[in-house]
This record gives sequence, C-alpha cells and structure tokens, in this order.
Amino acid sequence: MSKPSNLHFILNDTARWQDLLSGDQPTPADIKHRIITGEDIWVLLTYLHFRHAGYEVTLGSEPRSDKINVIDGVKSRTKNTFSDYFYVACRTDAHYPEFGHFVLHQNLIKTGKSNEIYVPQLPQPGLILRDNQRGNDIKTVAFFGQPKRNLAEAFQSEEFLSELKKRDIEFIIKGKSSDSVEWHDYSNVDVVIAVRDVPVELLKIKPVNKATNAWLAGALCITGDEPAITAAFKSNKAVLHATTVDGVLAIIDRLREQPELFSEVLTEGQKLARDYSEPSVLSYWVRMEEFVTPEFERWKKTGKAKRLISYSRRRILNRLSKSTHKWTISRHI
Repeated sequence: MSKPSNLHFILNDTARWQDLLSGDQPTPADIKHRIITGEDIWVLLTYLHFRHAGYEVTLGSEPRSDKINVIDGVKSRTKNTFSDYFYVACRTDAHYPEFGHFVLHQNLIKTGKSNEIYVPQLPQPGLILRDNQRGNDIKTVAFFGQPKRNLAEAFQSEEFLSELKKRDIEFIIKGKSSDSVEWHDYSNVDVVIAVRDVPVELLKIKPVNKATNAWLAGALCITGDEPAITAAFKSNKAVLHATTVDGVLAIIDRLREQPELFSEVLTEGQKLARDYSEPSVLSYWVRMEEFVTPEFERWKKTGKAKRLISYSRRRILNRLSKSTHKWTISRHI
C-alpha cells in the first residue's frame, strides 16, 4: 500500500535524466555509475529511495504549488523560486541557500540559522563491498574523487607514492568521467585516504561520507582535519587521523604490524556507519517531512502579498549568501 507524501523533487539537470523524468524508476543501485553531482544525490537519489519504499512522492523539472518542493541549493534557477512555491533547499558544498523556507544541511555543525534541519547525505548507491579474501592485509590505498580538487598535494607527490611502493602498496584513484563514476566500488580497496587541502570554511560544510562510505563497504579511512568528522564521531577509535605523509604512513605501518587492529577499527567504524545507511537516512527524511508539513500548511493559508514580501527578502539574502561564500573561499585559493 502506498504511503502519502507531500514531497515533490525538482530536477534542473534535465538533459541527463530524461529517462526518469519520463517515468522510469530504477533502483538506486541500477544507476550507481550516474550519481555524480550534489543534485543527483540529494534530489534524484532521495526521490528513488522514497518511491521504492512505497511513498507517493513526485519528480519534475518545475515546482508545484500544492507540494513541498525539494530542490538543490546550487542548481536552483530564478524561475524555480517564485513566491507561489514552498521550498526545502538542500545545501551541498556551497553557500547557504537562503531562498528555502527550510534548508537541509549535511553535517552536525550548526550554522545558527532558525530554518536549518540536519539530514545526513545518502551513501553512494550500489556499494561493492571490500573482498573478504583480502583479510586484514593492506595492499591498496585509494582516493575517491577528483585528486586535483580535493586531495592534499603531498599525497599526489612522488615521495608518497615511492613510500607506498616500498611497502608493496598500490595507490588507486577511484575517479569520474563526464558521465560515470567509480565511487561505489570498494572491492579492491583496503584503506581510503581523505586528507583534503581546502579552506576550513569549506570543510565545515562537508559531509562525513568519505569515512562512512568506506566503513559501510568494509574498508578503513584516514581523514585529515575534518570538522564534520570531529563533530559526528569525536575521538572514536574508528577515526584514523593524519595530515602529513609521515602521519599517514605511520598509521598504515601500525595497522600492518598489528593485523588484528584492522578488524577492531573496522568494527567500530561500521557501528558508527549504521546511522548513515540508506534506511537510516530515509528515516531522517521522513521525520523532516513530518516536521516541515505543519509550516507548509500554514504557508498555504498565507496571502499573496505576504508571500511576495517573504520571497523577495529570501532572494536578496540568497544572493548575499552566494557572493559572501564565493568571496570567503576565493581568499584561500
């Protein structure tokens, strides 16, 4: 039996998703190679999870006045944010989307905004688990993503690669092309490295998925200075932390000298990752809708003039938020 829902998901990247806009409803795992952007994760993937869980959610390229419209905060277009629509905007690695009546943010670091709601990011769909035959040995270290944008330079150096080679460890890049990613495949991955060299202002809005995806897939993860990781997991044993080549190598050497430590750390990580599994994240979305719906019902009774005033104010704040974020980040580039 279908479950009622007021959620309508808006896709702006219509060229890539004509099949779904035309009515196709693949499972998230079926399209694992195609989940690349923030909008893919927050809008499309969430829509599919709701549909396959039996909820009567809808998908389209335009907003609906009778629904709570879920939209990506970066890809929003002016024509999609008229005053006649009620929005839940998803904040990805970008500015705070002030145009939203509510804003979903992806980690536990609060912004102080009265309309923010924490919802963790969904895991990468179709995870291929680390091969159990690999045991506790470390033969590969992998980076998931685009190294030039997110991996600290020291870990792209010949020095680091040479040190790994001395240990008979292969360095693997799980990257992306224009229309496909490898971010779901952990079959040959022992340890994920996630040491970024980006402004702290950007780190503060990042999710924890570099670690949680690895744990869910059966691999370990070494992270750098990640405020979101600290806020979520503090000093838990599963959190392997290093910011330098020597620090990362020291962790790897310790894990190889004490093979039982690999299993112990992974067990702790997988306990933490339960809250970031697909069923758990969907439950956050369900609670979000329950929380937002009363405000949506009040909004529907609001007059046009009041809506327009509120809309104009939120659009101005959104432009300011976008320019402030861009300026803050550019200072560090």
